[in-house]
Amino acid sequence: MRAAGSIIWSTELIESSEKVGGKGRPSGTTYSYSSSFAVVLSSRPITAVGRVWADGKLLRGEAGDLKVAGEFRQYLGHGDQLPDPLIASAEGAQAPAFRGLAYCVFEGLQLAEFGNRIPALTFEIIGDAGEVQLTDVLAPHAGPISVSRALEGLAGFSDEGGALAASLASLSRVYPLACDVSGSELSVVASDQHAPIPIMLPDAVIDVNEGSFGGQAGVSSRRGTGHNGAPAGMRYYDVDRDFQIGLQRAGGQARSGREYVIDFPGALTADNAKTL
Repeated sequence: MRAAGSIIWSTELIESSEKVGGKGRPSGTTYSYSSSFAVVLSSRPITAVGRVWADGKLLRGEAGDLKVAGEFRQYLGHGDQLPDPLIASAEGAQAPAFRGLAYCVFEGLQLAEFGNRIPALTFEIIGDAGEVQLTDVLAPHAGPISVSRALEGLAGFSDEGGALAASLASLSRVYPLACDVSGSELSVVASDQHAPIPIMLPDAVIDVNEGSFGGQAGVSSRRGTGHNGAPAGMRYYDVDRDFQIGLQRAGGQARSGREYVIDFPGALTADNAKTL
């Protein structure tokens, strides 16, 4: 996925000056600024950090090269990672290792290209090889889980935290899921694989005698989704367009009137998005 991350540590801006001119040319002094800072990327271990963009421009290429002067280090979020040497030199014995968090450190990043300020950064975060696995999404669930639902073509998924049910609901809009908790474990399958025998309640006990407390009465309510019919399209993160937002329409073209469009925080190719 491509995500912004959050700055968790930084130094003050460091000013550098340089004399220019001389030998018949006007002399003067130019100033440049750099900064060192750390950015947390994920609350689970990752495989690697790929490209990095600053204010929308490529800052770190696929080969790991920075386009401006500075150093880049990445920490994958494992439980045995050590503090970064720059943070350790600044914070001493209290320097955190941020174990369990994947993060990166920019040291001495030159800021002249970005108006002498820390730019808006986004990162290509590589979680695992292959498609996203539903078992990884369900990892926060403490109990036993049985999963028989593949997420075909899903290269990445951005989970902002919160209730696990909300993450499943987001996935289920595109990959329909059925959850069953009637047994000893949580079972998650594709919705078309789940055809349980419905539990039938017995007939209600009704006493029709005058003055009885058991008359036939009650209240029912139903909460809808607010949308009628099938969605007209889906917005997603397009893998082949540097994770920019793509839009695929169910009918290939816009419909008249207000449309119901799914906003899906998943990374897909255009073909996979169209199929889904």
